[in-house]
Amino acid sequence: MAMQHARSTVYGKVDESYQFLSGYVHMLAQENPGTVTAIETDEHNRFLYAFLGFRQSLHIVSIDATHLKSDYKGVMFTATCKDGTDIVYPFAFGFWDGEIDEAWIGFCFIYVK
Repeated sequence: MAMQHARSTVYGKVDESYQFLSGYVHMLAQENPGTVTAIETDEHNRFLYAFLGFRQSLHIVSIDATHLKSDYKGVMFTATCKDGTDIVYPFAFGFWDGEIDEAWIGFCFIYVK
């Protein structure tokens, strides 16, 4: 209980963070031409997935996923690449409600769009 209180004090509450996500995604796309974004909710306005991708001309891409450990669970997908100086950097992020085939396909489909 004390740990949860400390985390919410430092980082804010997880459920409140989701309320800001659609505005953040909208502003990111507006201020960064070429950025690919998508956000989806169900019929009850519950979060299903979000995608943020920065348009690049990339030859080799690595895609991976990790499980989120908050009250809402889910999976974060990332796409990374190396630049000309061998520095690895992320250029696309996706958040889905689970690591299922549809999530992997959705992440890849939105990325190549």
